[in-house]
Amino acid sequence: MSKKEKWYVQCRLEKDIPETNAIKTMVSWIQESIAIPGALIRLKDDDGTWNENWKVINRGTTKISQKKASTLAHGSKNFKENTDI
Repeated sequence: MSKKEKWYVQCRLEKDIPETNAIKTMVSWIQESIAIPGALIRLKDDDGTWNENWKVINRGTTKISQKKASTLAHGSKNFKENTDI
């Protein structure tokens, strides 16, 4: 039996940072099943810890496979490690 394909959509996410009275914003590819505007989700950081309370603000319509999303994530990480950004 084959494993069901997971699809990802690009979303804008926000997180309240009460200590600094700020809102952190980012764009990320997340699983379509949890990409529901208004939903609070958690994201796994590079060190494996969970980062809680990200709110899905909106989502795109383009879907990509889990393999493509993983490739994009690794490419972005490699870019950040090899630049001063």
